[in-house]
Amino acid sequence: MKICAVICELNPCHFGHQALFDAARKNGATHIAAILSGDFVQRGEPALLPKWERAAQALSIGADLVIELPVPFATAGAETFAKGGVSLAGAIGADFLAYGSECADLNALNFLANTLLSEKFSELLNNFLSEGISFAAARQKAIEVLCGKEMATLLKMPNNILAVEYEKAKKELHLSMDSMTIPRLGAMHDSLCDSSFQSSSRIREEVFSDGDWFPMVPEKSAVILQRAITEGHAPASFKYAERAVLYALRKLQPEDLARLPDISEGLENRIYAAVRNASSLESLYTQIKTKRYPLSRIRRIILSAFLGIQKTDTALLPPYLRMLDIGKKGQEFLHFIKSNTNLPIITHSSDHFALDSKAFHMIELEHLASDLYALCMPVPRPCGSDLTHGIIVSE
Repeated sequence: MKICAVICELNPCHFGHQALFDAARKNGATHIAAILSGDFVQRGEPALLPKWERAAQALSIGADLVIELPVPFATAGAETFAKGGVSLAGAIGADFLAYGSECADLNALNFLANTLLSEKFSELLNNFLSEGISFAAARQKAIEVLCGKEMATLLKMPNNILAVEYEKAKKELHLSMDSMTIPRLGAMHDSLCDSSFQSSSRIREEVFSDGDWFPMVPEKSAVILQRAITEGHAPASFKYAERAVLYALRKLQPEDLARLPDISEGLENRIYAAVRNASSLESLYTQIKTKRYPLSRIRRIILSAFLGIQKTDTALLPPYLRMLDIGKKGQEFLHFIKSNTNLPIITHSSDHFALDSKAFHMIELEHLASDLYALCMPVPRPCGSDLTHGIIVSE
């Protein structure tokens, strides 16, 4: 058995994802686990379609088993997102991690990961942060000083950033798993391209505008997405729950905001003032963001406030393995995991009640996130689906 782990959002699934899973098979993977974000994603917004449908998409492009990345990690910045995913890959005994990157150069990615872990980098990073610039800009400057402009340029690209964080997480967690990377194919995140390898951002634009997205998605995944649209499950958006988000924020005091992830330097006071003045999410984001606090960070903070996620929720690693979907070879894969992991495994809602208090708190956050996601669907759904849905066993 040679196990590959793929950490992914599939928001939505596209041909680049298909190419990655195919490459993992060619690299000798007998079993592939997709470690999948749940109903909310790193962009700080609802996923285009529910996690159960995206889990089915994962199986349709080659995964044997789908494991949920808990919501505090799925909605975090690159470092925490990567560490959560890599820790789960280690927990299932993955032999290698597969991911896409713009440079597709493991030596360069590992060099950068080692640099980010160095004391000299930490010192330079803090010096540049003291100038009032964003974390990303400070990191860029520090890497340029230590590694040169060409190497620093690699960290301007989103998939390279995640790839470096994956490699860094493996080192921090003392995991011996290998890695394979393939070049990112087709369009960049927000660009237009005639290639069949369209980015998730481009596909989402087409879905929201009722455009011609079907040829941009692998056929089986396209059928799943179309069914979700027809049933009113997609495309999910905050536009359906905007007042609910603003209501949740208006209930919070500065001391509540200070407990959110990624809050520092009195940012809670800036958010508190903006919340009391904003009548829409876009106006809220605009009032809070600065050169120091980019939009991506603000969106994640606002999402954490809506979902009730606090800094302490990512202080530890994901405390369980929750199965979302199992394919034809998934049963033997699951048996192997059960025999080799130290984490509790969730396959039924009854398993939740055997968790310790910290793990139970996290699964409760997941249930709440699912209930709130139901308000973001074109046709809102009742609470409780996360408890009643149960694992899917696909043939």
